[in-house]
Amino acid sequence: MVEAIRHDGVEPSEVDVRLKGTGSKFFGGLHKRLPREEELTGNPEAARRLREWFGDRQERPLRRPYDAMWRLGLEREPSDVDLDINSTALVRSARAHWKEHHSDRYSGDFMGGHGYLDKQTVMSAFPGLAEWAKDWERDLGRPLSLGVFESSGPFDATLIGRQLSSHFQDSDWIIHRPGADREALQKHNARISRADDLQEYAAATAHLRAASRSTDARETKARTSSPIRRPGFLAASGTTPPGKEVAPKDAHADAESPGHLRSHQSDNTHRPGSSSHS
Repeated sequence: MVEAIRHDGVEPSEVDVRLKGTGSKFFGGLHKRLPREEELTGNPEAARRLREWFGDRQERPLRRPYDAMWRLGLEREPSDVDLDINSTALVRSARAHWKEHHSDRYSGDFMGGHGYLDKQTVMSAFPGLAEWAKDWERDLGRPLSLGVFESSGPFDATLIGRQLSSHFQDSDWIIHRPGADREALQKHNARISRADDLQEYAAATAHLRAASRSTDARETKARTSSPIRRPGFLAASGTTPPGKEVAPKDAHADAESPGHLRSHQSDNTHRPGSSSHS
């Protein structure tokens, strides 16, 4: 979709796209009620399907679920997919296209009084977007409804007392936002930066480990080559009474002692430049 919009001469950074209608909320608006059997006396097949669906249960949705009317045989097509494409750049492009090719049309309100371009205008002015929509209609087996509005989006009908309104809301299912390409690039660059930091930290850690192993080797060599120490007067006299011989200290066991390991583990966990790698 983004590439199709770019193909039609408008940058995706100037476009806001939102999934609206029953396709995003599953249930239709308050004005679209699910019929009951007593309302289908003239359509016995639809009444049969409704009974097959719910049986005798009275707990039923008041509003129509997605595809409900089609599955009951009351509509010829499945529910459509409503896409609101909000872009003043697209509206201006369409206005220029129709002024050049159909100057006799839309002499007054180009938006037709309902705030968005009609389908024929969209399909004619934006061939790339039209081809994209046809491909997805074929793949999904359901119609796509493209509503092209100004960048400010649909009018807030609640301001004139209406319950139903398709203006921008926090609960909207946003597919594409203006500047999304720039945000994606910034996130990509941030991931690269973090990867570089991790590589630098890994190299520094490997260097510290190698240095620690070298230090361990020197300390072990020093202990094994030094004279045997004897406690108290034995060390001073240099003699050992019979039966009191002191076994040589096991350098390898010392190197593997818990205290020794703890001291070097603390060395290995030191992170150079912690202020820049935290």
